[in-house]
Amino acid sequence: MIAANDNWRRVPNSDVLFAMDGKWWQHNHAAVTSSGFAGELWTTDRAMAHKLGLRAIHSLWMDRPGRAGLTSKDNVILSGGNSGHGVVNLAYLFGARRIVLVGYDMQASASGELHWFGRHANPLLDRNCGFAAWIARFRDLARDLEVAGVELINSTERTALDFIPRATLERALQPMGA
Repeated sequence: MIAANDNWRRVPNSDVLFAMDGKWWQHNHAAVTSSGFAGELWTTDRAMAHKLGLRAIHSLWMDRPGRAGLTSKDNVILSGGNSGHGVVNLAYLFGARRIVLVGYDMQASASGELHWFGRHANPLLDRNCGFAAWIARFRDLARDLEVAGVELINSTERTALDFIPRATLERALQPMGA
Protein backbone atom coordinates (compact mmCIF):
# COMPACT_ATOMS: atom_id res chain seq x y z
CA MET A 1 0.00 0.00 0.00
CA ILE A 2 1.15 3.49 -0.83
CA ALA A 3 -0.28 6.52 0.96
CA ALA A 4 -0.05 10.01 -0.49
CA ASN A 5 0.44 13.04 1.73
CA ASP A 6 -1.85 13.21 4.79
CA ASN A 7 -3.42 9.84 3.95
CA TRP A 8 -0.69 8.15 6.01
CA ARG A 9 -2.76 9.15 9.05
CA ARG A 10 -5.69 7.09 7.75
CA VAL A 11 -3.49 4.17 6.64
CA PRO A 12 -0.56 4.20 9.08
CA ASN A 13 0.45 0.65 8.10
CA SER A 14 1.18 1.63 4.47
CA ASP A 15 4.35 0.25 2.93
CA VAL A 16 5.22 3.61 1.39
CA LEU A 17 4.40 7.25 2.09
CA PHE A 18 4.84 9.52 -0.92
CA ALA A 19 4.58 13.31 -1.09
CA MET A 20 6.04 15.32 -3.94
CA ASP A 21 6.12 18.64 -2.13
CA GLY A 22 9.20 19.35 -0.04
CA LYS A 23 7.19 21.82 2.04
CA TRP A 24 4.83 19.00 3.00
CA TRP A 25 7.79 16.94 4.21
CA GLN A 26 9.30 19.89 6.05
CA HIS A 27 6.03 20.37 7.91
CA ASN A 28 5.13 16.67 8.47
CA HIS A 29 8.36 14.67 8.68
CA ALA A 30 8.67 14.85 12.47
CA ALA A 31 5.06 13.73 12.96
CA VAL A 32 5.51 10.82 10.54
CA THR A 33 8.72 9.56 12.11
CA SER A 34 7.59 10.05 15.72
CA SER A 35 4.37 8.13 14.97
CA GLY A 36 6.32 4.96 14.37
CA PHE A 37 5.40 4.86 10.68
CA ALA A 38 7.50 1.96 9.40
CA GLY A 39 7.10 2.34 5.64
CA GLU A 40 9.47 3.84 3.11
CA LEU A 41 9.37 7.63 2.72
CA TRP A 42 9.49 8.97 -0.87
CA THR A 43 9.52 12.40 -2.51
CA THR A 44 10.43 14.12 -5.74
CA ASP A 45 12.16 16.96 -3.89
CA ARG A 46 15.83 15.92 -3.99
CA ALA A 47 17.00 18.62 -1.57
CA MET A 48 14.43 17.56 1.02
CA ALA A 49 15.26 13.90 0.41
CA HIS A 50 18.91 14.61 1.17
CA LYS A 51 18.08 16.73 4.22
CA LEU A 52 15.60 14.26 5.78
CA GLY A 53 16.94 10.93 4.51
CA LEU A 54 14.00 10.23 2.20
CA ARG A 55 14.07 8.18 -0.98
CA ALA A 56 13.92 10.38 -4.08
CA ILE A 57 12.51 9.82 -7.52
CA HIS A 58 12.68 12.26 -10.41
CA SER A 59 9.38 13.77 -11.51
CA LEU A 60 8.47 15.06 -14.94
CA TRP A 61 5.39 17.17 -15.48
CA MET A 62 4.66 15.56 -18.84
CA ASP A 63 6.42 12.89 -20.82
CA ARG A 64 5.32 14.35 -24.15
CA PRO A 65 3.56 17.60 -25.06
CA GLY A 66 -0.08 17.61 -24.08
CA ARG A 67 0.12 14.32 -22.18
CA ALA A 68 0.73 13.46 -18.56
CA GLY A 69 0.13 9.74 -18.36
CA LEU A 70 2.59 7.10 -17.32
CA THR A 71 6.30 6.50 -17.68
CA SER A 72 8.15 3.22 -17.36
CA LYS A 73 11.55 4.90 -17.12
CA ASP A 74 13.62 3.78 -14.14
CA ASN A 75 13.55 6.32 -11.32
CA VAL A 76 11.21 8.72 -13.17
CA ILE A 77 7.50 9.33 -12.64
CA LEU A 78 5.04 11.65 -14.29
CA SER A 79 3.39 13.80 -11.66
CA GLY A 80 0.31 15.04 -13.47
CA GLY A 81 0.55 18.02 -11.12
CA ASN A 82 -0.41 16.17 -7.94
CA SER A 83 0.96 13.51 -5.60
CA GLY A 84 -1.97 11.18 -6.29
CA HIS A 85 -1.00 10.93 -9.94
CA GLY A 86 2.63 10.42 -8.98
CA VAL A 87 1.70 7.62 -6.55
CA VAL A 88 -0.02 5.70 -9.33
CA ASN A 89 3.07 5.94 -11.55
CA LEU A 90 5.24 4.91 -8.57
CA ALA A 91 3.02 1.86 -7.94
CA TYR A 92 3.43 0.93 -11.60
CA LEU A 93 7.22 1.19 -11.33
CA PHE A 94 7.05 -1.02 -8.23
CA GLY A 95 5.38 -3.66 -10.43
CA ALA A 96 1.71 -3.32 -9.48
CA ARG A 97 -0.67 -5.11 -11.86
CA ARG A 98 -3.79 -3.81 -10.08
CA ILE A 99 -4.02 -0.32 -8.60
CA VAL A 100 -6.93 0.59 -6.34
CA LEU A 101 -7.59 4.29 -5.79
CA VAL A 102 -8.98 5.41 -2.43
CA GLY A 103 -9.55 9.07 -1.66
CA TYR A 104 -9.36 10.27 -5.27
CA ASP A 105 -12.34 12.60 -5.11
CA MET A 106 -10.86 15.27 -7.47
CA GLN A 107 -13.56 17.73 -6.49
CA ALA A 108 -14.44 20.00 -3.61
CA SER A 109 -16.91 18.62 -1.10
CA ALA A 110 -20.24 20.28 -0.39
CA SER A 111 -18.56 21.89 2.63
CA GLY A 112 -15.69 23.19 0.48
CA GLU A 113 -12.99 20.71 1.53
CA LEU A 114 -10.44 20.13 -1.22
CA HIS A 115 -9.11 16.75 -0.10
CA TRP A 116 -10.92 13.72 1.25
CA PHE A 117 -8.82 13.99 4.42
CA GLY A 118 -9.67 17.68 4.86
CA ARG A 119 -7.40 20.67 4.51
CA HIS A 120 -3.64 20.56 4.82
CA ALA A 121 -2.41 22.00 8.12
CA ASN A 122 -0.98 25.53 8.08
CA PRO A 123 1.38 26.72 6.65
CA LEU A 124 0.64 24.45 3.66
CA LEU A 125 -1.72 25.75 1.00
CA ASP A 126 -4.78 24.08 -0.48
CA ARG A 127 -5.60 26.69 -3.09
CA ASN A 128 -3.61 25.13 -5.95
CA CYS A 129 -6.05 22.30 -6.66
CA GLY A 130 -6.48 22.27 -10.43
CA PHE A 131 -9.14 19.59 -10.56
CA ALA A 132 -10.10 20.00 -14.24
CA ALA A 133 -6.49 19.71 -15.39
CA TRP A 134 -5.77 16.84 -12.98
CA ILE A 135 -8.81 14.92 -14.25
CA ALA A 136 -7.70 15.36 -17.87
CA ARG A 137 -4.24 14.05 -16.96
CA PHE A 138 -5.81 11.08 -15.17
CA ARG A 139 -7.55 10.18 -18.43
CA ASP A 140 -4.10 9.88 -20.04
CA LEU A 141 -2.86 7.90 -17.05
CA ALA A 142 -5.81 5.49 -17.12
CA ARG A 143 -5.35 4.94 -20.86
CA ASP A 144 -1.61 4.29 -20.46
CA LEU A 145 -2.22 1.84 -17.61
CA GLU A 146 -4.76 -0.05 -19.70
CA VAL A 147 -2.26 -0.33 -22.57
CA ALA A 148 0.34 -1.57 -20.06
CA GLY A 149 -2.06 -4.26 -18.84
CA VAL A 150 -2.57 -2.76 -15.38
CA GLU A 151 -6.04 -2.89 -13.86
CA LEU A 152 -7.06 0.48 -12.39
CA ILE A 153 -10.05 0.56 -10.02
CA ASN A 154 -11.52 3.57 -8.24
CA SER A 155 -12.94 2.76 -4.80
CA THR A 156 -13.43 6.39 -3.83
CA GLU A 157 -16.96 6.92 -2.56
CA ARG A 158 -17.58 10.31 -4.24
CA THR A 159 -15.34 11.00 -7.23
CA ALA A 160 -15.04 13.05 -10.40
CA LEU A 161 -12.90 10.30 -11.97
CA ASP A 162 -16.04 8.63 -13.34
CA PHE A 163 -14.21 7.17 -16.36
CA ILE A 164 -12.23 4.74 -14.16
CA PRO A 165 -14.02 1.46 -13.37
CA ARG A 166 -15.58 1.53 -9.88
CA ALA A 167 -15.80 -1.09 -7.17
CA THR A 168 -16.24 -1.12 -3.43
CA LEU A 169 -12.97 -1.35 -1.57
CA GLU A 170 -13.91 -4.81 -0.32
CA ARG A 171 -14.50 -6.04 -3.87
CA ALA A 172 -11.41 -4.26 -5.29
CA LEU A 173 -9.14 -5.93 -2.74
CA GLN A 174 -10.26 -9.45 -3.61
CA PRO A 175 -7.64 -11.54 -5.41
CA MET A 176 -7.52 -11.01 -9.18
CA GLY A 177 -9.95 -13.31 -10.98
CA ALA A 178 -12.12 -13.84 -7.88
